[in-house]
Amino acid sequence: AIPLFQQQKVQEAFERILYIWAYRNPGSGYVQGINDLVTPFYVVFLGQYVEGNVERADISQLTDETLANTEADTYWCLTKLLDNLHDNYTFAQPGIQMKVHDLKRLVNRMDSDLDSHLERNVVEYLQFSFRWMNNLLMREMPLRCIIR
Repeated sequence: AIPLFQQQKVQEAFERILYIWAYRNPGSGYVQGINDLVTPFYVVFLGQYVEGNVERADISQLTDETLANTEADTYWCLTKLLDNLHDNYTFAQPGIQMKVHDLKRLVNRMDSDLDSHLERNVVEYLQFSFRWMNNLLMREMPLRCIIR
């Protein structure tokens, strides 16, 4: 677990960001995985106020204004990102379904042997790639690599 995200003020900021986004987007509401998309924005914006490793930062020394600015900037960047991914977070998640289908077509074109192997073994692309598409690979790589 990353120490930064164990702090109550950080958890409360994420809760507010996600609540406001869900409230303003009733067609989606909150969908599992959106919280992962908040993380890199928050870390990058917080990084301008702390020295050293942001993942280990103690935010208790930061002013309320600094924390509010970090939260607001994070919210608006998340909103802008999700404006382009809205179909990923609506009923039946058609955006993700389309991306999984595109992945299957791409693998078939680039490595038909792999695609055939997956089909022969009844491995559906949705089984292994849903999380990739839902979280934009946020859980597949270390945070330091994502914000790099």
